[in-house]
Amino acid sequence: VQANRASRAYHRLAPSGLPGSSLLRMPPEQSGFYRQVLASARAHGRSFYTMPGIGSLYFWGEQEPPTARLPGNWMTLLGEEEQAKVVEELARTPDLCVVRWNPGVGFWTHGRDISSNRIVRYIEDNHVTVESIEQCDIMVRRQP
Repeated sequence: VQANRASRAYHRLAPSGLPGSSLLRMPPEQSGFYRQVLASARAHGRSFYTMPGIGSLYFWGEQEPPTARLPGNWMTLLGEEEQAKVVEELARTPDLCVVRWNPGVGFWTHGRDISSNRIVRYIEDNHVTVESIEQCDIMVRRQP
């Protein structure tokens, strides 16, 4: 009975239409959000970094992240030395765009102050929001 209900619920949802996810189904507005975020990130940069770390966006965007240090909660998990290495890698990445999903930041940090995190400071000091999509900011490097 439970399997039958789960199957019906699955088939009521729409295919995501996201690369590599032909069997993934979700509400159309959710897949539309991801497609819109990815299109915006592509339009504003050759590479992107996510805040918090959202590995599925790299998969769906068919891109490699600019750093291998990308745990979901990098804002509170990475130590000073790892943060410095990430900042170096981000600074070397041409045409970098930052995808900052604000609800995800709040979820992972539980309201903790993360302003002293080197990566957060680098993003905030060197990037500006050029587009917002449902609480998701697309940020590009500030022009001198």
